[in-house]
Amino acid sequence: MRVPATMAVVALALGALVAPGPAHAGPEPTAIEIVEPRVGSLIWPISAHFFSVFDERVLDGVRLTSPDSTAEPRFGPGRTSHDWSTGVTTMDYSGTLTSARVWGGVRDEITLADPSVEISGDGSGRITALVSSRLVRSTPALSPSTSPRRVTVTTFSGSSATWGRFGSMTTASNTPDWDGVLAPDSEAAAALGLPAGQPENGGSFHPEFLGALVPSLRTHFHAGASQSRLRAPAPFTARISVSHEPIPVTKTLPYGSVQGIELIVPAPGTVELESGARASTTVPGERVVLPVTRFTQSGRRSWIVGFTPRAVNLSGSAQTIRVNIVPVAAARPRFELTKRPTTKRRGTATVTIAGIAGDFGPTGSIQVRLTKGTKIRHVDSYVYRVGRRVTLPKLAKGTWTVRAAYYGNANYTKRGYVKVGSFKVTK
Repeated sequence: MRVPATMAVVALALGALVAPGPAHAGPEPTAIEIVEPRVGSLIWPISAHFFSVFDERVLDGVRLTSPDSTAEPRFGPGRTSHDWSTGVTTMDYSGTLTSARVWGGVRDEITLADPSVEISGDGSGRITALVSSRLVRSTPALSPSTSPRRVTVTTFSGSSATWGRFGSMTTASNTPDWDGVLAPDSEAAAALGLPAGQPENGGSFHPEFLGALVPSLRTHFHAGASQSRLRAPAPFTARISVSHEPIPVTKTLPYGSVQGIELIVPAPGTVELESGARASTTVPGERVVLPVTRFTQSGRRSWIVGFTPRAVNLSGSAQTIRVNIVPVAAARPRFELTKRPTTKRRGTATVTIAGIAGDFGPTGSIQVRLTKGTKIRHVDSYVYRVGRRVTLPKLAKGTWTVRAAYYGNANYTKRGYVKVGSFKVTK
């Protein structure tokens, strides 16, 4: 199905969420996509007969008047859940479809509300809905009705299932069962009031659905009358909402860190960063750590994380997670006297501030404070990735105490004055 041009698509080398093919074939991750919408829908016109005969159709207050595909009932987004013990995914959609026909002074109405699609990994399953019906006549006493109750409307097998994609969502398309659903002349058929020999070839919607209708309306949903094949269930397409996304545990990383990003993976599958870092999980709720490139600058960083579930009947996801790269504390400065100053000539020293090795070392302004009694002298300098040679002024005789301060930068926090040594001027 074509994605509207207004939807933003970001494809990064990661993985096809679900590839069309046999229902048992698991997905292979090959691309990350961000495509809206992320919530599913159920597209199902019920049957060709129903769609044409019950021509007054209203879905959530909107009248569907055109017979073309754009007027097919589309039940809105709902909740998606997965039973790990059975492998069944349940999509609960929202919406109320009331279809009616008027003939001979009688108004027939059938209402299907909040349908639910249950689908297993092999593509088989069923559709349920809240079903009610009524016949409206001028005489209320002759206007039977049935109250809303959730019933199985139809079932479908895995052999006719087709998996696909709509944006970031997995889609399941299928044609529900018809022949052999309800045996003709069976007790169930007799209990529903079906004529002898019907339904032909067992062609029928599910018996629960027929039982939720006023008896005179059941003929529209089983074989045996005219246009029997048109009464068979129409194909449907269920879009499975994105319901399982990795939960980021890591909110901050220290500057220069090699720790990586920790995630809680909600379901068995593969989680991957856009950079290519990947991990697979086998149980729900497993934690993984994906390595990331060390950054030479602190600040807020973003990554796209893609998740491909192992279950073919779930949708994968792609999301942006943000981690704050925070400054780290510089080590205590070290002072090494390399040339002792005198009263007549200057001296030299090396001030070292240890940090992360390589390109991640500390840079920034430093100040050396020399004190002897009430006398104070300052030396300002700048360190670049670890240390700096500084020139000391001429000093009076006596013992001088040395303190050093580091003023920090975007990646290292400021460190106030600390005593780093002392030396004696003797001449």
